[in-house]
Amino acid sequence: MRAPTPPLTLVTSPTTPKWAKEKGTGRRIGTRVRCDGLWYINHEELGLAAVVGDVEKEISLLHCQLGHPSFEILSKLYPDLFSKVDKHRLVCDACELGKHTRSTYVGIGLRNCEPFILIHSDVWGPCPVTSVSGFKWFVTFIDCHTCMTWIYMLKHKSEVLRCFQDFHKLVTTQFDAKVKIIRTDNGTEYINNEFVSYISDEGIIHQTTCPGTPPQNGVAERKNRHLLEVARSLMFQMNVPKYLWSEAVMTAAYLINRMPSRILGMKSPVELLLGKREFKVPPKVFGCVCFVRDHRPSVGKLDPHAVKCVFVGYASSQKGYKCWDPIGRRLFVSMDVTFREFEPYYKSKGDLDQFLEEFSTVMEVDSREGEIERGDTHRKNVGDKNGETVVVGSIPCSIDNASKEAVEVIGDTQDKDREMVLHEEDGEDGEDEVVVGTIPCPMERAEKVKQKDVLVYQRRRFDSQGEKRKGLVQS
Repeated sequence: MRAPTPPLTLVTSPTTPKWAKEKGTGRRIGTRVRCDGLWYINHEELGLAAVVGDVEKEISLLHCQLGHPSFEILSKLYPDLFSKVDKHRLVCDACELGKHTRSTYVGIGLRNCEPFILIHSDVWGPCPVTSVSGFKWFVTFIDCHTCMTWIYMLKHKSEVLRCFQDFHKLVTTQFDAKVKIIRTDNGTEYINNEFVSYISDEGIIHQTTCPGTPPQNGVAERKNRHLLEVARSLMFQMNVPKYLWSEAVMTAAYLINRMPSRILGMKSPVELLLGKREFKVPPKVFGCVCFVRDHRPSVGKLDPHAVKCVFVGYASSQKGYKCWDPIGRRLFVSMDVTFREFEPYYKSKGDLDQFLEEFSTVMEVDSREGEIERGDTHRKNVGDKNGETVVVGSIPCSIDNASKEAVEVIGDTQDKDREMVLHEEDGEDGEDEVVVGTIPCPMERAEKVKQKDVLVYQRRRFDSQGEKRKGLVQS
């Protein structure tokens, strides 16, 4: 059944359109048109640019940049802006879709007096959609005193021990502190011989919840809910596809750690732990269009010097923005980025490329130091038993001198019984031939190409008399 239309106030004038507004809040719904004695409403797609008023527009932009915090918290950061507007007019549909919950219960509000005495941890997953980097889980470690959150993406739940070891070393080295207690549930990723042996050797007390009582690990459970609320709001705002959920969750953790909290006396976790609240780079709207400077040496003077990408977060170990190129399947980390924060990369859900959701590897690009390939759409390296490399795909591949013995000549292409004649290729010693094909082609040894019924065309060459020769290599 269709939802009832909210009460409307129709505003008309001789020179302006006939707007339809919500009676309680005054929010613009659309325009009204009268036909056959009935009023019909044309609903508008209200995005960031449709917010009425410059101040409301600026507040909405900050609200999206900072990970959709509540307007109450945002008013503490920018009191001058909020003094000019009515808070009741500030609404966000993405927050309603991403953060809508049932009733809440009051916590006891007890916290440790020092950082890292008690660490809360929980594993979330598996996600039904594998992320663009191949992740399906994530594990969180929350400091009880500062509420600072560290998040690690996982491809398998068995990686929890390795992540905790990295986190433990981070606390010991960077903060000169020791983890004394860790509180988790009874998942097998925590209750196993390796994990129990490690925390026993380090002298850490492992507290677990009773069966069927997740509220005993409520800090970690609520943190997971908060992370997902912010991540969903970030994705809904700009129609970001689901396969970028891992980037949205990491961006949510980055922003939450820098937002003031009522429990912490309106201080942020980073401010309470490090003494100052700062962003590595100015925050931007997640999922918006951005253009990244292309620093590759292969870019010519007449080629485009920027790549159109979608902004997907902030780098953890670099001072730069993370930008995803859906067409080239590359992840850029750069400071040379220009943003269009009011323009989403994905205009609607229909624009999403379903083929990209199946990707599990990405190419990470450092725009200042060249490209580091982790995956390629055009070729794939496969190692055989002897450790030799075979290249698969429509690519040029080099054949050494020994493989020249496998070159054959075709007499008539229309003849069903093709006549194969082995001959020795003429050429200079040490000169590699180039073979182009669409099937597995060997790189080094001639023995790899002696397989029947598989042919690739050899590059056409001119001999000394100027006659063309066409050859085939069995591969």
